[in-house]
Amino acid sequence: MLEAGKPIRDGRGEVGRAVQVLRFAADEAKKNEGELVPMDAAIGGENRIGMVRRLPIGVTSAITLFNFPLNLALHKLAPAFAAGNTVVLKPAGKHRSQLICL
Repeated sequence: MLEAGKPIRDGRGEVGRAVQVLRFAADEAKKNEGELVPMDAAIGGENRIGMVRRLPIGVTSAITLFNFPLNLALHKLAPAFAAGNTVVLKPAGKHRSQLICL
């Protein structure tokens, strides 16, 4: 609270929102099985079906600000993890050069 310069009440609100972000990402991770798409919009695509699969892209990076440190970090981390990616996080803080690999 001292570093972000906000009242404890606002910090507790940020934690509640962070829980929601994690739940949303967890729900999306359960849906990541792919989908079937009819190809009949194009000539020659009649009676054909395409399949879409979502695959992790690998390592991603995230840089966050100081004003909502937990929530802003989770808005970047949770979807990346739900998709199966790893993240290099540069959080705001007193030590500007620190990196966290997750």
